[in-house]
Amino acid sequence: SNQIMIPSHAVLEREYGKVVFVVKNAKAVEKNVSLGTAVENKVQVLSGLNVGDRLVVSSQQFIANNETINIIATSKQLVQK
Repeated sequence: SNQIMIPSHAVLEREYGKVVFVVKNAKAVEKNVSLGTAVENKVQVLSGLNVGDRLVVSSQQFIANNETINIIATSKQLVQK
């Protein structure tokens, strides 16, 4: 299937909806996402992410949109189907 699954803890609740941060040009960019089914500790993304996006999965609650970030590890951050 073509489902994108991400760790549930990567998703933040905002007053305007659910968001995640992706890395673009060493900056954290906030993206609104629509979510589907949750399975164990992962959740399906219906829209808002693309395969290959680099997802921020730690300390994202402390990041501001378009903030420059230091990337510590990238091994499992790529969004995969």
